[in-house]
Amino acid sequence: MKTLSIALLVAALGVALPASAQWIGFNPSETVPSNEVFTVDLVLDTEGEVIMGVDALFSFDPAVVRLDSVTIGDWFSGAPQPSFFWADAATGVPGVARVIGSVVTTGRDGSGALAVLHFTVVAAGFSPLSFLAVTVRDPLNAPVPVTPSTGDRIIIEEAIDVRAAAFGEVQALYR
Repeated sequence: MKTLSIALLVAALGVALPASAQWIGFNPSETVPSNEVFTVDLVLDTEGEVIMGVDALFSFDPAVVRLDSVTIGDWFSGAPQPSFFWADAATGVPGVARVIGSVVTTGRDGSGALAVLHFTVVAAGFSPLSFLAVTVRDPLNAPVPVTPSTGDRIIIEEAIDVRAAAFGEVQALYR
């Protein structure tokens, strides 16, 4: 009953309720690539809200992975309206990249990949994928609340050389 009473009070006062929570993150949220070159998607779920533009600034560890390029994802390329997409894989700050895009006319809703991030392994280790700033805008250019994912990461495991080795040599690798 309290929810109904609050909703009636809000309606009576003419105050708008906040938009539902949009979500932006990486897919997969934990990547353990089996190849030297691999991809991770930057994804958006609008939770039914119409979105016109996204500006996402994120970081990674350049000592573990190198971001070679960023290509447009299906959220923009599959839009029925024209879209604008720009990505900077090398912002001048090591380990920081930016993706900016907009559906040019009326915006759109739904979920999908905003961008495909193309990485190359540099060394064994752990690279967090962390959002530094995210801005999402509606068709009137008003900011829309968005929840960025946390805890996303890339894990590069140390490879064992494929060669004939005595059992003792293999054991020595794990001591």
